[in-house]
Amino acid sequence: MSKLKTGLIGAIASISMGLSLSPHLLATDKTSAASLPSTSTRCDLKAENPYLVLVNKEHPLEEKDLPTETSLKTPNVPQHITARDVGISTAMQPPAAEALEQMVKAAKKEGIPILISNAFHLPLPRFESKLYQSALDAQQRAYFSNEHCTGLAVDLNIEEGSFEESKAYKWLKENASKFGFIERYTEANRAKTGHDPEPWHFRFVGNQEVAEAVKAAGSLEVYLEQLQ
Repeated sequence: MSKLKTGLIGAIASISMGLSLSPHLLATDKTSAASLPSTSTRCDLKAENPYLVLVNKEHPLEEKDLPTETSLKTPNVPQHITARDVGISTAMQPPAAEALEQMVKAAKKEGIPILISNAFHLPLPRFESKLYQSALDAQQRAYFSNEHCTGLAVDLNIEEGSFEESKAYKWLKENASKFGFIERYTEANRAKTGHDPEPWHFRFVGNQEVAEAVKAAGSLEVYLEQLQ
């Protein structure tokens, strides 16, 4: 079996298992700005807040809007990285990273440690192979439908135990909006988001006012509909 074919099989296996790829595969286009464009139909509602970009199966992020390594910032917060997370980036768009730092610091003052598991998911590699193109195309679509590719989403964790039953999760439910974050996928909004609940997944939407409005609406999808 050729080295190319072996590499392709390995890459597809890793993708299918949900593993991310090595940082050197990150896109190196230097032209992207630190924040996402606000001119597309997904977020034209409100050019003053580019952090309202909607990314899901119906609204995948366009490749041209993908943040680059140089436009992101790794927040200075404790990390919880497991073997399965090797290669996943904890970087975020700078305003989101700075807001996360403030939020984690505030929680720590109350004796509640919060760790970051992952944030920006690295782009998938490009292969020229008709044999595997269909599978790779499907994985590309899945990648751009995951809001981790925006640099605005973050998965949080605790040192051990159930996150959903932790003091950290309770604190975040009560306080995350103060720092511009929302709990993105809940049981209550499952029908609207089409996504299973993820109590650890939080999304930066710009500021406290917007976060509280999105929280009141029940989901980012509903909030954006209300603005139209």
